[in-house]
Amino acid sequence: MITASLISFVTDFKLASEQGTIVFNGNVNFATDKKMIILESQIHIIHLHAKRLDVIYLLNPEIPRQHIPDLVDSNAEIGYWPKRTLFTNGTSPVHGAYTLMIIPG
Repeated sequence: MITASLISFVTDFKLASEQGTIVFNGNVNFATDKKMIILESQIHIIHLHAKRLDVIYLLNPEIPRQHIPDLVDSNAEIGYWPKRTLFTNGTSPVHGAYTLMIIPG
């Protein structure tokens, strides 16, 4: 299900094209208690109408190599700090608790 946070993020940063696609370059910041990994990536946000679900793909191949999730769906708790970053929290088997932030750039 599409979230208000995701709608605000796309609207505030004017990320949707006239064709309705959402593709942009940005930084992916992955933070744990012990480290911060920052990677540039192309980011796609796709709305799956039949499932009423939005999926965020992080396309830099280094992201999965670092054991960072390269897919976030709108079933996850997604937050938005206005005009700053879209974020989600999770737990990774390799890294433990983390915050993943997407910053358009």
